[in-house]
Amino acid sequence: MKALRRAGANDAAAKLEGYAEGFTDVAEVRRAVAAIQQQLEYWRAYPNELPDLPIIHVAANRLEDACKEALRAGVIVAARPSLRSAGKRNLTVALTALAAGSLIFLLPLVITMFGVDLTDAHLNRETRTIKVAQGGEASIEVNVLVETQEPAVTRGVDIHPAGRCRRELQGGAICRQVEEHEFAAGKLPTVEVMNPDQAYGLLVGVANPRVVGRVGTGTIVLAAVDETPEGTYRLPLQAAFLGYEPEHCSLIERVRDTCTKRRIGDDAMHDGLPVPTVMVQVVKGDPSRRVTEQKKRELEAEQTKKRAEERTAQIGSAVSAIKGALDDTQKIFRKKNFEPARARVEKLNQLFAPLDSLMVDDAGLESMPVDVAELRVRFDGLRAELKKFEDGVFELAYPILTAPENKERPEDVLMKEVARRAHISEEYAEAIFTAHADEMEKRLAAAEQAHLEQERATKAALEARCGALPASAWKTVHDYLHVTFKTSRISLGECLTPRIDAAHCWTVTCEFTETIPTSESEPDRIYKHKWTFVLRNGAIVGAIDRLMMR
Repeated sequence: MKALRRAGANDAAAKLEGYAEGFTDVAEVRRAVAAIQQQLEYWRAYPNELPDLPIIHVAANRLEDACKEALRAGVIVAARPSLRSAGKRNLTVALTALAAGSLIFLLPLVITMFGVDLTDAHLNRETRTIKVAQGGEASIEVNVLVETQEPAVTRGVDIHPAGRCRRELQGGAICRQVEEHEFAAGKLPTVEVMNPDQAYGLLVGVANPRVVGRVGTGTIVLAAVDETPEGTYRLPLQAAFLGYEPEHCSLIERVRDTCTKRRIGDDAMHDGLPVPTVMVQVVKGDPSRRVTEQKKRELEAEQTKKRAEERTAQIGSAVSAIKGALDDTQKIFRKKNFEPARARVEKLNQLFAPLDSLMVDDAGLESMPVDVAELRVRFDGLRAELKKFEDGVFELAYPILTAPENKERPEDVLMKEVARRAHISEEYAEAIFTAHADEMEKRLAAAEQAHLEQERATKAALEARCGALPASAWKTVHDYLHVTFKTSRISLGECLTPRIDAAHCWTVTCEFTETIPTSESEPDRIYKHKWTFVLRNGAIVGAIDRLMMR
């Protein structure tokens, strides 16, 4: 290559240098030697492309011999690269490795910051196709495809159509909330899913939504009415864990300052969670089933009619018996003879009981005789009149039986007096009073409560006038006595607990000893006293019941 450059064949020298660069790579050295040999053979065939100088011919022959020798040897060791080539190669390898590592580590982080869930691959999110015949039902168990993040506070799961029926479903289908439908699993909140240009659709409910461990699950109940068109229905679902709302802050939300903080409460929910799409195939219903149902409805109508006829006959017989008893009872009431009238009213109660049960029966009210209401009005009037009389007897008896002056008198004697004043038998008076036992208890409790309230009010008024209970009555008396008996020596003994009354306010009784000094030749005179002191608002205003014991 040096000989070529000295001869001015720079292009040929550069071509050989390019081949020679492979000598430093074990994988490229044999290929480089073979390429140089082919280039030399080419120049031998076309010598006019090289300078016609002896040094060029000698160098070419030596290089060709070296290439042949190397190829015959079979093993060619790569030459050591130059310092510059080695540094350039190592730098390239390092930068390439650094770029690849950065890409591997940063790519998932960037994707996650933009809110993309790498674990959510949107794969296999459709259930097997469920066949539902027109007029029939089917169900399938579905699970929420992510676990709850807060199992300790999660209080339930809500599974619903995607978007909660506020927007179109996939493929242009729509859903709407309808009244609760009676499924085989019970009455459930129901939505109706309809494909485009349909007037009827598929009824969908969710039974037994629950959280098992950390997984939300529920049963999707499907029902097709007779008018539901045949075809395929796609029901995309979503779920929400109830009880918490997770923190969410993607890179875009952080830039917009719209991050959502973690929240726990009854109104918090982790919404928008994926649930598999339920695939449903509505097929033609069994025609024989419709015929059977029609026969069933006709049979039920016939049974209803039969029950109505039987009930009409029962009511007719009951009405006849009631009319007779009611006429006799009204005659007794006109005579103001209430004691036998009471027995008649009880009998009428028994006669009206089966009639009342027939009136609330679901067999239809159109067969009820028109005079039943009239009989009921007459009977209610008699009962009201009887009640008014018995209430009057109770009002007469109550003050007699509860008067303080009659407390020691025997009850049977008092009951005879009540019966005499009411012009009824003693047994009837006792029956009336027994029937009003609850009213008696209520009045006595009210009177007792009123008495307690009056006592509390009286005590509160006394304390407002006289002050609170003296907390230091003994010291107050002690100071009072030392001021009163200035020339005597006083020794205060025991004082009783202060008492309150309307006449004197607080009174406290104390014993004390009075010692009067005399001349040196005579002993001191000692007197024992027992006084009752009157206190108001913590101060002594006087003394009563002064007793001296010498």
